[in-house]
Amino acid sequence: MVSQDSEREHRILERILTLKQLRADGFGGPAECHELAVAYYCLGNFAPALESIDELVRSYPDYVEIGAVYALQALLLVETADYERAEPLLDRRIELYPTDTKLRAMRAFVFEKTGRVRQAIQEHRAILDMDPDNLNSLNGLGYLLALHAESKEEREEALRVLSRALKSKPEYAPYLDSLGVYFAADGDFRRAHRALMKALEIEPDNGEVIDHLRELVTRMRRSRAKSD
Repeated sequence: MVSQDSEREHRILERILTLKQLRADGFGGPAECHELAVAYYCLGNFAPALESIDELVRSYPDYVEIGAVYALQALLLVETADYERAEPLLDRRIELYPTDTKLRAMRAFVFEKTGRVRQAIQEHRAILDMDPDNLNSLNGLGYLLALHAESKEEREEALRVLSRALKSKPEYAPYLDSLGVYFAADGDFRRAHRALMKALEIEPDNGEVIDHLRELVTRMRRSRAKSD
């Protein structure tokens, strides 16, 4: 029996073939180029998606949906870890649309991945000023502060925002993972282990949770060895 995911993937692949044929026959314009990029993105094929977007931006700068194209381009650059190209694009888009929390969340991610943790923290705070219930930034801010808090107040802020995220989605593994990281950083190994194990039960193949649990177990063993 064919799964729904397989059927969806098959439909997308068929649409990609149709769009590529239209373009090869000279009938594909900016809308088809845009749809092709989206189709590749939906399949997780980021490199060809980005090629389509780059071609669209070069060939059709006045395309009616160019704003959505730029947003997808930024997302693809982030997904492919091309932060050098992603950041100036995000800066330009955010200057035009300063309240676009999705763009700002991508910029926070770029800051984090390029080692500018304090800027990432401030970006998440700016998002939460605009959208206090933004779950991505509640978790992102809590996780970063769990690891990089510079004061007691920031430790309290970390727990507060993580608790708010978990209140909305108490069975969501990434939020439980962040809570586990918070307790581990606080030296509360028992609660850290409980949170991480619950996250692992929900998502047994989550590599990040597994890594954090492995680190925690190593720290617990070292702590016991010192006390013996």
